[in-house]
Amino acid sequence: MSARRGAVPVLLAAALAWRAAVAAPGPLPPQAQVRQVLAASPALAAAAQELEAGRAGRRQLQAGPNEWVLESSLARHRYGAERPQREWDIGLSRGWRSPAKAQAAEGLGAARLAAAQVGWRQAWRELSRTLLERHVAWLQARESAAVWQSQVALLQRQAEAVQRRRRLGDAAPLEQLQADAALAQAQAQWLQAQGRAEALRLALAQQFRGLEPVELPLPPPEAPRGLDVSALLQASPELEAARQEAQVARALAKLESAERRADPVLGARVGAGPAAGERIVGVSLSLPLGGAYRDAGAQAAAARALAAEARQDDLQRRLEAEAGLRLRERELAYAGWQRQEEAARQLERSAQGSARGYELGEGSLAEVLAARRVANEQRLAAALAAVEAWAAAWRVELEAGQLWEAEGP
Repeated sequence: MSARRGAVPVLLAAALAWRAAVAAPGPLPPQAQVRQVLAASPALAAAAQELEAGRAGRRQLQAGPNEWVLESSLARHRYGAERPQREWDIGLSRGWRSPAKAQAAEGLGAARLAAAQVGWRQAWRELSRTLLERHVAWLQARESAAVWQSQVALLQRQAEAVQRRRRLGDAAPLEQLQADAALAQAQAQWLQAQGRAEALRLALAQQFRGLEPVELPLPPPEAPRGLDVSALLQASPELEAARQEAQVARALAKLESAERRADPVLGARVGAGPAAGERIVGVSLSLPLGGAYRDAGAQAAAARALAAEARQDDLQRRLEAEAGLRLRERELAYAGWQRQEEAARQLERSAQGSARGYELGEGSLAEVLAARRVANEQRLAAALAAVEAWAAAWRVELEAGQLWEAEGP
């Protein structure tokens, strides 16, 4: 009884895991596992360091370039036979930034930090795309191997049927050679497909350590769901990065415009003069005048801001076109799978009819093998079309932010 009670939690956990896997959109790894794997990626670690650099850069701009400067001097003078006289002074000075400059610098620091945050999300999306494409490649190889495995089983039964007919004297030795050759060819294709699937699975595991591909059978693709171009653009990290690039360029242009004139330097000095009891107390103020160097820098920054805005507009147009193509590809992939699947079913029925006719003494083995080869080719095309239909749907969901979306930074 205790053994049965101990088995219940195990069976329940297995049932829940199976249900969670089936509820997932196709044979994809669980969301939590993918997020954990992506978060541990070196590429994302690099993006996180860029984010830290953005935070430090913002603090640097808030502090400003001006620092306290301490100056001192000591001199000893002798006039003829008089006693040497000492002279010294100490000064403290610092450049003072105007509130307008401080505000412009803060705006630039905030814009650069926001751009670094977008860069982190962009790195996440790129990793997600790479993971998805490697997973799709593995699925294609796996489905190909499954089709060839089924073909080997069918040709194995066909070769056994030819052997039975030979024992009855109804089949020629040439037919046995044809059946064995077709079986050997299918076995070679099966082994090759298995090797490729294993290699792709290993590559997936090496790049994304800790990821465990789902070994469930590939279900029929789902019909395209309602998503439009605006949904893909809204979730595009590339477009958001272009917007932030333009914002950084505008903030830099604003700061360069404020920097046309350098910061004034205010200082105070105390010291002792050469005369006995002479003391010196004073303040100093220097007002730098703007020049051609700073004017040219402001003009260059303004031009770069306009260039960044133009790049943003160009990217938006390109992404709109790509989003439309991606949505259209999803529809075409689903419709193509439906046609390929129907053709595969019809050719499979034709091949089965040829095989039954041969067993009844009708037709030739060459016709049976030809029908079986055509049916297998079509079944392979239908299997790959199913994977492509799933992949097209996953790509749309990924670009719309509905698949493996980042939770940070």
